Amino acid sequence: MPNWKLSRLKVEAGKPSVGAMTEFDGKTIKCLESALRIAAASNCTKPVFSRYHVKGMITTENKKGFPQSGNIEYGNCQALHNEEMAVAALISRCNSSEVSGTRVLTIVSGKGEGSLENLTMPCGNCRDILRDVIGEDCLIVSGTEDGGTAIVAKLSDCLFERYSSVEKSKLVGLIPEIKKLIWKAAEIQDNPYNNLSTGQRFPLRNYYAQVFAGQSKNELSSFLGALDVPADFHAIYPIEDALRAAKRNRALVLKGVKVISFGSGKNPPDVMYRDRQRLLEAAFDTELLIGERCNPEVLLVTVDMFDVSRITGAWRTTVEEWLPFPFSPRCFGAEFLEDRRQKLKDKIRR
Repeated sequence: MPNWKLSRLKVEAGKPSVGAMTEFDGKTIKCLESALRIAAASNCTKPVFSRYHVKGMITTENKKGFPQSGNIEYGNCQALHNEEMAVAALISRCNSSEVSGTRVLTIVSGKGEGSLENLTMPCGNCRDILRDVIGEDCLIVSGTEDGGTAIVAKLSDCLFERYSSVEKSKLVGLIPEIKKLIWKAAEIQDNPYNNLSTGQRFPLRNYYAQVFAGQSKNELSSFLGALDVPADFHAIYPIEDALRAAKRNRALVLKGVKVISFGSGKNPPDVMYRDRQRLLEAAFDTELLIGERCNPEVLLVTVDMFDVSRITGAWRTTVEEWLPFPFSPRCFGAEFLEDRRQKLKDKIRR
């Protein structure tokens, strides 16, 4: 059995680092080490496409068992993620969707001795289910199968809401463009299950997206995206929708993003972490294509529902900043990345 050395994850200004476990007592540290051993022994994985095993375990302080978990891939590159299985297992074990007490999710994935560079945290999709069902104070422990450094974090460390405010007066010139975006995006949105007539849950999550991209650094086009929710609730999110439109036009060099929702201006649009993940991967593809860092600005705007020409709030961030310590294609290794780079260049040449 491998040996792990626990370190506390810290994220400051979007940059991760590790430190001492000063906030945890000896008993808690032993429990976290035990959780890693239980997770590493999981036989629940079946990654038939990626061959990337993610093992896990989840528990609470009332110790309703220690259900193990893992990633299952099926269909044609579909996946039930380790975290999704863990959440379902814990709820089943507790026989309640309201889970109380300290929650600990453990992840064991990847090869080689653990370090800050090769350890993984939940992807955007899994951050969404964890924050809504398990809670932002959930502890996450992540290590590799070969031991070394293992990091301990709270889910809140992997979330981001610290946006920079933008003076609304500086966006007056964008009002005609914003109005046009809303009208066009509303036409392609299809969400019969969470609309204005029935009363929305999480209204700030009902946003539109505009992605700016081109076939090269010197070209620029814009692509709209809106929510599309089928009956099976496997939704296509707005940024993902816009990025697909960009890909169809071979506009693979990402330049920027605008997100619009209705709101009072107190809070920005609540962009789903799965959508942030999609955007991060688009930026990563751009880096592979042009050989330069790609970290475009994201502009978030709320407007009055009854007067879309009135901007109520505006904020900005960047693609990297709003998804701290991400799960990225780098996890799949150098050979995968080089193959990905070549395929992207081939698409541009066609």
